[in-house]
Amino acid sequence: MFALLLGIGTVASWSIGTRTLSAARTQATTDAGTVTGTVIAGIITSSDLTAPVAPSRAREIDDALQKSGFSSTGFDKITIWLEDGTVVYSTDRNLLAARVPSETSRIRLVLRDGATSEVDQGTFATFVPLTAGTADAVAELDRPYASITERAQPLRLATGLLLILFLCTLYIVYRLS
Repeated sequence: MFALLLGIGTVASWSIGTRTLSAARTQATTDAGTVTGTVIAGIITSSDLTAPVAPSRAREIDDALQKSGFSSTGFDKITIWLEDGTVVYSTDRNLLAARVPSETSRIRLVLRDGATSEVDQGTFATFVPLTAGTADAVAELDRPYASITERAQPLRLATGLLLILFLCTLYIVYRLS
């Protein structure tokens, strides 16, 4: 009976941990949409979405982001993409004015269907539609994935411990029978 309870506890803990991680990812995507709509949309102009911004304009955007409190949002990088895969602004200056055709399908998908997110090499990237005037673009907001997974970490630890207890109990029951 004890082994059954441990097994149920392990499955329940794993399930709750998975749901917690999923909820944290959903919340991070929602947060990216809020930051894009309230902070970034107030800084980016329609002329910023016609071609890559000049270095002086990029510094103006950086300053405006800093003054807006962007650094307290949990996101550490912004890249703004045009539909053709051109980067018109990025906090990573190496990306500014780059054209990445492999991104066009994702950008079109976001413009058509709304925000989406992915995890790549420890970074949680959220892609959110951005409109300034009549110009459309996609804002990519990145944050460390560890900041999202830490919410589910205690439950994953509990799952592991319960699983070990479950397996030990099964072994003891097997040896005693």
